[in-house]
Amino acid sequence: MDDNGLNEHHRRRLAGSAHLIDAAAARLLDLLEGRTSAQLSRPEDTFAPQEREFLLASLARLQQLAEELSRKYGLRHRRRDLRRLVAAELSEVWCILEDTRPKKMRGFGAVPPQAAEELERDLAPLLELTSRMEASLASSSQRAGEGAAAKRRDTL
Repeated sequence: MDDNGLNEHHRRRLAGSAHLIDAAAARLLDLLEGRTSAQLSRPEDTFAPQEREFLLASLARLQQLAEELSRKYGLRHRRRDLRRLVAAELSEVWCILEDTRPKKMRGFGAVPPQAAEELERDLAPLLELTSRMEASLASSSQRAGEGAAAKRRDTL
């Protein structure tokens, strides 16, 4: 336990909560400020200007309070590897695409053979591009790992 009476488990839980609050506020700020690159599902803005300003200010304050909480309790900041985040998202895209294949849609009724062939052809470029991106991450990760290992050997 430390000065504030919290043990490591308490601080870890508190840190997780602070990170989730910060991430949610960041996503909401992005949405409210129109920072989305989604092409197929753009949110429709139904906020009055004063509502938007209140929410923007409140979300910024929420992030500030979460940061103050983190500082007060000496919580660790989480460092997240962008490569791993991108790899996880690409893996999810791959799963979604695989589950969209005609053979996986049987629970919705059989896809007629001609429609199945066309859908397979239409999905192929998406699957191929996703695979190439995943392979690129894997190979560049391997090269980066080899460089880091060589650097470690040089310092020994």
